[in-house]
Amino acid sequence: MAKEPLTADADKALEAGVFYPRHCIMLGLDGDQVAEALKALREAGFSEADCQRIDASRFLQDAQHNVDDAGLFASLGKSLHVRYKQLELARAGVEFIVVRAPTGQDTERVVKALKTLPVRYAIKYETLVIEDLIQFFRSTPAGTHKEHAV
Repeated sequence: MAKEPLTADADKALEAGVFYPRHCIMLGLDGDQVAEALKALREAGFSEADCQRIDASRFLQDAQHNVDDAGLFASLGKSLHVRYKQLELARAGVEFIVVRAPTGQDTERVVKALKTLPVRYAIKYETLVIEDLIQFFRSTPAGTHKEHAV
């Protein structure tokens, strides 16, 4: 039986309808870097089921839907602010990879696998916490930690 995509696992109940893929890392890269990033993640031991590519146009549609339908609770937390940032990046053509990384070791493997790539955005969704990971990656000239912070 085929496994549901990682975005189907997003626990929307936690943040009042806003995308929240708990125990996953959300990475934003320029489109020409995504295939290389996926290859590096697979070489680091992540399966195809652990990594989901989301192109900018699909991400833009999903993010806009979340922002439009966000509840009051989401606006009080960090997830809606994060979704606005992702929406901005998708409008700029950034593509996303969601990686299932439930442990600290998994997070370290993601960082190590992609440390030479120009990652533009990197966060990890945990229970009630969204961790900014961009400082662990080489950012693009247009993407600094300050610019892409959650």
